Amino acid sequence: MKNLFKIFFILSPGLFLSACLASDKDIDGLRAEIAQLTTTLNSMQQNQADLGTRMDSLSSDINVTNENMTETGNMISKLSSKLDDLSVATAAVAQAQADAKAVILPTTIFENARKSLDEGNYDAAIEGFNLYLTKFPDGELVEESNYLLGDSYAGKKQWKDAAVQYAKLLQKYPKSKNTPAYRLKYAKAILPLNKKSEAKKYLQSIPQDYPKSSEAKIAARELASIK
Repeated sequence: MKNLFKIFFILSPGLFLSACLASDKDIDGLRAEIAQLTTTLNSMQQNQADLGTRMDSLSSDINVTNENMTETGNMISKLSSKLDDLSVATAAVAQAQADAKAVILPTTIFENARKSLDEGNYDAAIEGFNLYLTKFPDGELVEESNYLLGDSYAGKKQWKDAAVQYAKLLQKYPKSKNTPAYRLKYAKAILPLNKKSEAKKYLQSIPQDYPKSSEAKIAARELASIK
C-alpha cells in the first residue's frame, strides 16, 4: 500500500504537468480559432462594406436608369405626338388632292364639250354644254355655250331644241357681233318645222342689216332654195 502511494506521488507531478500542458495547448488552439474568427469577421465586415458600396452604386445606377427611362418615355411621347401630326397632315394633303381632282374647271367642261361636238359626238356635247350652263350661268362662255348647244341639237336634227337655243341668243344678245350667225342658224332650224315665212323673214334681214357679213351670201342662197 505504501508503495502504491509512493508511486502515485511520484506520478502526480507528471500528471499535473500533463494536465497543465493540455490546457495551454487548448488555449493556444482557442487563440488560433479566435484569431481565425477575427480574420473571418474582419473579412466579412470588409465584404459588408464592399457590399454597401456596391449597393450604393447599384442604387445610383437604378436612379440613372429610372431617369433614362423617364427621358425615353418623354421622347416616345414627343415622337407619338409628331406621328399624330404627320398622320393628320398626310390625311389633309390627301384630302386636298382629292378635292382638287374633284373640282372641274369651267374651261375644262366647255373644251371637252366642244371637242365632242367637233368629233360628231353630239350627245356628249349636249351634256357638256348643259353642264356648263347649269353650273356657271354667269360664266364668260355662256353665250358661246348656248350657240354651240344649238349646233349640237342641230347635229342630231333636233330642230326645235336647236331653234330654242338660237332664239334665246337673239333675245339675250341683240347687239352681239354674232347676230348674223344666230339669225341664219335660227332660220335654218325652223325651216324643217314648216315655218317657211318666218324663216324667209330672218334670212332676208341678214343681207339688209349685215350686207358685208359672210352670212349675207349664205342667206341669199338659202332664200333662193326655198320654194
